[in-house]
Amino acid sequence: MEKQKTQVETIIALWKQLEITNVNFNFNCGGDNMNDTDITIHTKNGEITNDVIHDYFDVVVYDKVEFYVNSDGHYQGEFGVVEITLEDDDDDFSYSKSAESEWTEQQSDNVCIKLTSEEQAFVSKNILNLNGDESNFSFVFKGDIFLSDKDEEFLAELETKILVEIRDNEPNIEEGELQDYYSFNTTENDLTINEEGEIEVDVNYSVTVYRDSES
Repeated sequence: MEKQKTQVETIIALWKQLEITNVNFNFNCGGDNMNDTDITIHTKNGEITNDVIHDYFDVVVYDKVEFYVNSDGHYQGEFGVVEITLEDDDDDFSYSKSAESEWTEQQSDNVCIKLTSEEQAFVSKNILNLNGDESNFSFVFKGDIFLSDKDEEFLAELETKILVEIRDNEPNIEEGELQDYYSFNTTENDLTINEEGEIEVDVNYSVTVYRDSES
């Protein structure tokens, strides 16, 4: 009585019959999920489709390879390919993962903004600090203050001036790609004006970095 083939033996036999050279499992995961995946089957004569081969590796690959799907705000995810080949002794498959991981890093820079004498006087008297991000801006006042229409206009112009300086600043990014998001705040609780008549603003930039992922 002929011994019944195991599932892997059946797949190996079909692999040889179809003259498959390798199967690639392409993936993109992160955000606590396994996102887009697809499988390509390569033979000596080109790429083919085969439901049996596809469905087998679409399940087994998760038992053979570790994928890092859980994001934490710093680590975002990984993407790449698992190359599946038949081992030299023809009794099983090998799984080789090649991937890049995506990280969100923070990088800071100091931006100095020159003030006019009028701006210096107003800031010294009334403003404790300032903070915001790419879509928000806040002045924090030293106490209760009544703002006239002229004061409101003055502050609006000062806000625009500060934002332009921050937006036009080009930080020296040592690694990665600078993203649109940034946040900022003054360097001390009491906003100070240096000897050059400048206020100093700490700007925190978001940078996306890609690195080789763990196998």
